Amino acid sequence: MTWLLISISNAARSCFAIAPHASPNKIRLAFRGIDGLALDDRGNLSLRADEHSIRQSTPTVYQVIEGMRREIASGYVLLGENEVGFELGPYNKEYPLMIDPVLTYMDAVEEINATLRME
Repeated sequence: MTWLLISISNAARSCFAIAPHASPNKIRLAFRGIDGLALDDRGNLSLRADEHSIRQSTPTVYQVIEGMRREIASGYVLLGENEVGFELGPYNKEYPLMIDPVLTYMDAVEEINATLRME
């Protein structure tokens, strides 16, 4: 798995590139310095710290198979206190898988830290 982080304006884009036959279920995002996590009715992830908030949009997940981009159903799953993973629909394990969430800064946030953990 490769993790890329790109910052553009008021958003940070992270992209997970999953190799064929690798398990995306091992990806865990753990957040420190927050008061809580929640999923909204659209599946977006909301992080709260004091009066600040950050929203991470439902991830875009896709594969490129024979030159065609194929979207995969996806969402976040709350795994425990301040920890999330990804829930994915069926996909072809013979091809790489891209998980592409967008982190949007709703307010100025200084003390929220995210940790990527692979089990």
